[in-house]
Amino acid sequence: MREPKRQPLSQPASRIKKLQRLLPAHTAVLLGSPGDIRYFTGFDYLVPAEREALLLVTPDTATLLHASFSPVANPDGSYINLAGCYPEKLQEQVLEAVKAGVKTLLVDEEAVFVAEYEPLTRITKLELKTLNRDLVWQLRSVKTAPEIAAMKKAAAITSQAFAIVQPKIAAGITELELKNLIDQTTRDLGSGPPAFPTIVAFGPHGALPHHQPTDTKLEENTAVLVDFGATWQNYSADMTRTFWFGSQTPEKFRDIRDTVHQAYEVAMTALVGVYSDSGNGTTSRKIDKASREVIAAAGYGSNFIHTTGHGLGLDIHEQPSLSWHNDQPLKRGMVVTIEPGIYLPGLYGYRHENTVYLGKNAPEVLTTKD
Repeated sequence: MREPKRQPLSQPASRIKKLQRLLPAHTAVLLGSPGDIRYFTGFDYLVPAEREALLLVTPDTATLLHASFSPVANPDGSYINLAGCYPEKLQEQVLEAVKAGVKTLLVDEEAVFVAEYEPLTRITKLELKTLNRDLVWQLRSVKTAPEIAAMKKAAAITSQAFAIVQPKIAAGITELELKNLIDQTTRDLGSGPPAFPTIVAFGPHGALPHHQPTDTKLEENTAVLVDFGATWQNYSADMTRTFWFGSQTPEKFRDIRDTVHQAYEVAMTALVGVYSDSGNGTTSRKIDKASREVIAAAGYGSNFIHTTGHGLGLDIHEQPSLSWHNDQPLKRGMVVTIEPGIYLPGLYGYRHENTVYLGKNAPEVLTTKD
């Protein structure tokens, strides 16, 4: 089954209106992140790394400035679409907004280019402020039913692809060949583009969490780590599996494997706090702390070098970050990864990761559990 033509999973008008209701009086917001623009308009990027669109939202209007060669659906007419997303066009639109009573412009400093920002500083009647992205994430982090359905489909493809690929892994295959096999299998199952560049790491390469595949060939008695995700209607899944290829599994590998799985289970148990009757729920920090303490107690604290997980959706890395410095409460409707790991330079790494939906009554693992 091929992925259907990508369309917004809910009417853009409703999302834009929710954002407008959050804006202070006389305030507009300028968005440049592909994920944000897809979320609020359904605009389908050809190359997200390039500037194809900007979105200017005022209390009363929304204007999508887009590349003239990019198709724009705008099925419900919820925004004005104008070809041209270059700085002069942006300045022109912001000047029009000022005439309509906008006094403050919130700018996403993570996504707006200096060349776009500088002309705006010359608009004397406009105060520029940095956007607090919590304004956007409070809308995007909690998924709707259509979004969850898309993510469940992406997760099902991811799980099925691994089940198909793993038995085909044999000595002599290279990391790149295995990566290509995974990517082709997800496509054959109907996935859109990979959620992120597929990671395949043999042996010592697994000690670097974001290792990118090489021509290294798989040998007997080697650790194998694969991290990948399919997409469906632009929504992502994320799953990591690590295993020993061969019959002589080292005791050290078994030790870190068992420790990581214990840390994973402890983090999953901690997610139950989201459903606490006390109303206090749980936070991202608490999930990370629960998982990290298990790994530290086993003597590998310094070898757990990333967060316990992250949110995902239209972007592969979204809020909430399940980090030791994030006190953001977790909520029903969020989708996160749980992915503790231990990395031993010169030997191998071990990471176990699933995509988890914080459902109405309990967490639901969307990728395969084993």
